[in-house]
Amino acid sequence: RALPSALPEGDLPRPAEVVQAVQQRLQGLPPAALALARGLAVAGAPADASLAAAVMHKPVSALAEAWCSLASSHLLSRGEFAPALVREVVLDGLPDALRRGLHAATARAMEAGAPEAPVDPAAVARHWEAAGQARRSVPWWWRAAAQAHRQWRARDAADTLARAIAHTEVNSPGLALALLLRQARVVVESDGIAAPLAPLGRALQLADSAPQRIQVLNRLAEVHFNRLMPDVSRQCAEQALALALPAPAPSAWPMAAAEAVVRLHRALCLAGRAAEA
Repeated sequence: RALPSALPEGDLPRPAEVVQAVQQRLQGLPPAALALARGLAVAGAPADASLAAAVMHKPVSALAEAWCSLASSHLLSRGEFAPALVREVVLDGLPDALRRGLHAATARAMEAGAPEAPVDPAAVARHWEAAGQARRSVPWWWRAAAQAHRQWRARDAADTLARAIAHTEVNSPGLALALLLRQARVVVESDGIAAPLAPLGRALQLADSAPQRIQVLNRLAEVHFNRLMPDVSRQCAEQALALALPAPAPSAWPMAAAEAVVRLHRALCLAGRAAEA
């Protein structure tokens, strides 16, 4: 049965007769071709023979017959499922455990190839999430955020960092704090000078040591200074300074204390209290 070239995608209704036709095509595939279709569907477009070979632990040349089977069955055309509905049907037919395993295998293959070939860090992160191993997605979300920021996509960078933060707040609060501090730097570019207050507030809740609290309080002092709120900025700087001065490790606190002094001096000057500064 012929498959139409243009079909509804996403959440739009899918014609039952077309879905049935695709299922019949898939059922008629040789096992190797069906395995390839599943691997390609999980990996996403465009179809990558090298990635599929790595996932299936085979040389690329060993996929030739299976690839030809998909093409001759009119399921794959020019490196993509044709129509796109084919991928959805393949994924719908995958047991959850197998789908998670294929996502994990795809993520590992992309990681292994990363030193030699550029990969989309967000794609690797999504595969780890779909594999049920969200913790392994965190460094890739961080890389994706850095990439977005380099490309002047501050909003995307902030949203990407939020994905990483969601996976770390409970089990890795120290890492979550670092991500929140980074997010505070990014959101000011996308949402304005008050935007850092939300991530910094969460960071302050996670801070469980004096150095961490000093770092967050100094950042809050900076944000409130930029918002022309000298009294609040002064209070944050004073709290940071009070924590920094009695710190038990002299080699660790001078820079933090110095930053708090600078923040306090600036806040007092902004409030018209230069003589006290």
